Amino acid sequence: MNVLEVDATQYMLEVLASTQLARVVTLLPGTLDQLVLQVVRTGGPNDHFVVDSPIFVLHAFAPKEPNGAKAANMLLYRAFTALLAAVGQVVPVDGGRAVMTRLDLVSGPSPAPYENPNVRHAVSTIQARIKAA
Repeated sequence: MNVLEVDATQYMLEVLASTQLARVVTLLPGTLDQLVLQVVRTGGPNDHFVVDSPIFVLHAFAPKEPNGAKAANMLLYRAFTALLAAVGQVVPVDGGRAVMTRLDLVSGPSPAPYENPNVRHAVSTIQARIKAA
């Protein structure tokens, strides 16, 4: 049995960054003048040994014009599709290797408020199952 030695958030960052859909981050940059996808782990069981089942909220940010709301929603759909395509594929992460064996869409994409009126924001919640490869 392989021991899971990779961070689930880093796993998601590796997979999503490789798609080049948007800038993929865990912390928001100072300006949101381009498409940005923020990955935030909000929970989920982790046995710290074999299987991690993280819950993530994916935040998509897009400039208001042109069609910022549509761009933010499309980014979330494309990110979820890319993650689905990664199910079953071994991904190297920080010297370890992991595989996502399941991915579920819990909610979204849906519009969400954001304090900057020139930025559109949408969110999705997903749950994955990641194990050592």
